[in-house]
Amino acid sequence: MTLLKRLLPVLLLLLAVPGFAATLKPYAADYDVITHGVRAGVAKFQLEKLGKDRWRFKSDSHATGLVSLFRDDVISESSVFTIADSGEFSAREYRYSHTGDDERTQSILFDWKHDVAHSTYRGDEKKIDIPKGASDPFLAQLKLSRSVAGGMDAGSFPVVNRNELEVYHLKVVGRDAISVPAGAFTAVRVERSEPGSIRKTIFWLAPKLNYVPVKVAQIKDGDPVFRLELRSIQFGKK
Repeated sequence: MTLLKRLLPVLLLLLAVPGFAATLKPYAADYDVITHGVRAGVAKFQLEKLGKDRWRFKSDSHATGLVSLFRDDVISESSVFTIADSGEFSAREYRYSHTGDDERTQSILFDWKHDVAHSTYRGDEKKIDIPKGASDPFLAQLKLSRSVAGGMDAGSFPVVNRNELEVYHLKVVGRDAISVPAGAFTAVRVERSEPGSIRKTIFWLAPKLNYVPVKVAQIKDGDPVFRLELRSIQFGKK
């Protein structure tokens, strides 16, 4: 399913807010992937604490139902990061694998001693100078939720992705009542866009669930491309 390859790289980065280490909670969440009104796939996200200040955020997704008869795509993504006493997130290692009709891989190693990222995308290697606070595209989603929890309203931030250093823009635009398979929630709506781009990503973050996204939608030229809807979540997973 071609839409799944755009499912997980939620390309948003926000600066860390003090106190994140205390408020971050391990969890496991399952999402439905919906396109054209049809449940086309499932995605599982998990946040694990590996040590005192070391964490891993990971996900797996694949097609389901009739779609799985025609496509066998599997996407795996993970980000290992640390959290300083100040609450700042520090990206360490990123891995992405997409098997199926559109096979591709990506990996990023962050060297903060020299402020560079060693990035490999589709077999091409590149060393990229990075500013303080730069992140990989997957950890960016987690930084989004924690920054909104800390009171962020808008920002523009650097992300290393596909062997490039890019800048993404986001804005909190309001609160909505959202109903998904996991239940009904009041959620903070955050929009991510890029100047000159016809694509927009919208996140609905639920304060009741520690600002985990209950819904994510991608819009292209005003038309919906896909959406994620939370099916279940369990906190306390190690």
